[in-house]
Amino acid sequence: MDTEELDVLIIGAGPTGLTLALELALQQHGQQRQRVKFRIIDREPEPSPYSRALVVQPRTLELLARYGFDDLLSRMLDRGRAVTGMTWSFTPTREARFQFSDMGSDDTEFPLSFNVSQTETERFLLSCLEIALGVDGSRVPVVERGVEAESVVQDADGATVTLVKRDGGDDPGTKETVRCKYVIGADGARSIVRKASTTITFDGKTYPHDFIICDAYLSDTHLPLDRININVHGPFVGIFPVGGDIVRIASMREPGAELTGLPALEEFQYILTNRAGRAAAMGRLHDPIWMTNFRIHCRCASRYRDGRLFIAGDAAHIHSPVGGQGMNAGLQDAINLGWKLSAVLRGAADESLLDTYEEERRPIGLELLRTTDNMFRFFATTNRFLIWLRALIGPWLPPLLVGTQARRRRFFKWITMLSISYRGSSSIVATATGFKGPVMGGDRAPDGKLLVSPAIAATAETTTTTTTNLHRLIAGVRHHLVLFAGDTATEDDLIQFAAKVVARENEIPVVMIFPGDEGSLVPKNAYRDPESVLHKRYGLGSKAGYVLVRPDQYVAHIGYISSVEELVASLG
Repeated sequence: MDTEELDVLIIGAGPTGLTLALELALQQHGQQRQRVKFRIIDREPEPSPYSRALVVQPRTLELLARYGFDDLLSRMLDRGRAVTGMTWSFTPTREARFQFSDMGSDDTEFPLSFNVSQTETERFLLSCLEIALGVDGSRVPVVERGVEAESVVQDADGATVTLVKRDGGDDPGTKETVRCKYVIGADGARSIVRKASTTITFDGKTYPHDFIICDAYLSDTHLPLDRININVHGPFVGIFPVGGDIVRIASMREPGAELTGLPALEEFQYILTNRAGRAAAMGRLHDPIWMTNFRIHCRCASRYRDGRLFIAGDAAHIHSPVGGQGMNAGLQDAINLGWKLSAVLRGAADESLLDTYEEERRPIGLELLRTTDNMFRFFATTNRFLIWLRALIGPWLPPLLVGTQARRRRFFKWITMLSISYRGSSSIVATATGFKGPVMGGDRAPDGKLLVSPAIAATAETTTTTTTNLHRLIAGVRHHLVLFAGDTATEDDLIQFAAKVVARENEIPVVMIFPGDEGSLVPKNAYRDPESVLHKRYGLGSKAGYVLVRPDQYVAHIGYISSVEELVASLG
């Protein structure tokens, strides 16, 4: 049998693997769609029916919205629940409350986190992938299930992977060999891709606690079902809204606890009645959907790349679910790697671009481990003195974190992953000489409202000026050049500037933004910035400037119009 030749083999069809496949499927080159030849496999014969990872953070929602499948995204979110606030109980009588709606989140279209079953997230990604490939998934599955990678062997030019297709039971399976330019391990904590590497280690620790979870219906309760409730005046208990009347109860069994093994509904009902606080005490759990127990690990791979092998998501980093960022980090790994793989495979970038995946994403993984480990140890401690100290200082922590508007904004940016930046860690982002502003090379590109020019609105058969937002204009899988006119630049100035850049990179769409809300604009790619909010947000209040935005909506280069030569030079 002939060996199939592939550009990319993706091993693992969870959220990370599906996102990477979608990034590759959507890439375009010039006027013709140039497909990256890839396959995505998963050893499991069917997708898991259980909710597993629950939280989808605003930064992830921004990135998913880039794909343009608004109806599918809205449907996914409708099946979950927006989280509007949090309540912390530190003693039976002392609690702290705060609202997420008062976090100063005005530079994103998604001001709240959503709790959505992982099955819905995967369904959304799979539906998008089928549309992108033009495939009827009911007839031609885009994910090859029941297919396991038995061995992965790489050399200087690629990797040879032996696949085994099993139909279940004692079936020994049918083997095939594929030859790949790159292999991506999105196959979880026991990743065969990571283990195939001779240089990647997976260092860290395993906590001694048994963590238990139950998703079930909750009735007869005064508990608000749009808030997260955390109780730490005993062993940690968290109550998380899932959607409708469904909640997730998460708790820890202390080391040496009497109960072991898989939990039963009665154990969770006892936790709810006796350990989850006054508001939840009247609640009744019934019709459980999923119950499980597991140990929590805290590990990060020493490398995210070894030659032709890459790892992402849980294959690269695993940590406590405190903070709800694990799955989100995996999706963001995949998006970072996906656009770079595509650029290299279609000859638009040098192969060295792939080194920046680890350069940018591993520091994020390490920081996640550090913060989640600190939070987990704070919640999980069994030391009597530390428990007493936690009860004493705990009620003061929320005011310290969110007591002022500036603190609320900073906390919101951190917990929702909007503050993630590659500034200082990436060799492919830059800030022009002399530019100093709140946004620098490597930062997330802030969003904001814009007015559509009346001339453009008229072509859209509307009689009123309409609004849009910047992220909608720079969506998709290409770089975008955003030009800010400031107080001095004219339309002709920006057109001439764009011509100098586009002459080098004709694949870069251009967006022009002018201050104020009055006056018509001729170019169809020109928009108004009421009260110059976006100008100020980017540090371009009066001077004309530019922002080159990457496909993952991070700033590749930023500066004043006078720095055009630096921008052109950065494009190679």
